[in-house]
Amino acid sequence: MVIEEVTREEQLDEFALWRKEARHRLLEGQDIKVFSQPKKLMEWLRPALKERGEAENARDHLFVDAGSDVVKGFTLENDGIEFFCHSPFIKHCDEGDVLRNESSLIFNIRLRADGYNYDFLQIGDSTWEVLEDIVSISEYHGNHDRLRWNLFNIPHHSSYLALSDEKGATKTEPKALVKKLLLYGQAQAYMVSSSKPIPNIADMYKETQPPHIQARNTYEDYLSQVGGRRFVVTMEEPNANKPAPIEFHVTAGGIAWNKAVTGATAIATSTPARAGLATSPVRAG
Repeated sequence: MVIEEVTREEQLDEFALWRKEARHRLLEGQDIKVFSQPKKLMEWLRPALKERGEAENARDHLFVDAGSDVVKGFTLENDGIEFFCHSPFIKHCDEGDVLRNESSLIFNIRLRADGYNYDFLQIGDSTWEVLEDIVSISEYHGNHDRLRWNLFNIPHHSSYLALSDEKGATKTEPKALVKKLLLYGQAQAYMVSSSKPIPNIADMYKETQPPHIQARNTYEDYLSQVGGRRFVVTMEEPNANKPAPIEFHVTAGGIAWNKAVTGATAIATSTPARAGLATSPVRAG
């Protein structure tokens, strides 16, 4: 966002205004976190800081390095939540053009309820190549626990390209390390696809744009293998005619889907929730 090029004709476009605000906050040194330190960004920032009479490293505390840092400002002890950054890596911006999907933010979000930890893997419009990097780097540094998930945000609206470069006829065969990531799922976990409905009908197998039914079939297969609970599509709940936000609660009993059913509310829990515990909502979509 900070380093994306803006032409004169694009000055009033939304992304250009976001870039302007992000640069302002970074120079002022407040109300911003920046993930990764690509060369192009530092080539702009260091001279700008020098012009202000400040040291080149005066904003280093605002940067978060993927694969090693927990985002400062939130703790499990005080807030019941912490954010571990998996991506983007510097190479996602330094190698050739700035590619938005490859530079997507990916977090392990750890939630704590009454001493029990649960993991939400939040993935943007990423690709299988990035996910393989994440698995390889996390395992190399001994961060296996940051790959596990009780709640999995399906990448890129259930595009097959988050699994492999080949869609497949009925299922997408995931690349080796993507397969490992899917198998890090915990018993009674949920997967959520932020996408249009994905019905299992003949026409869906011919679709070129996501969501892809081949990807859904694969995700549901691996969810079953880890003893997961359900694959949920945002635009299918509570029904495709009138979809509503999907809300999960995190308690010591596990991840709970707060599902609206014909005007009433039903809690579909991963394990029986204990009485008297406060809940923390996580909204999907």
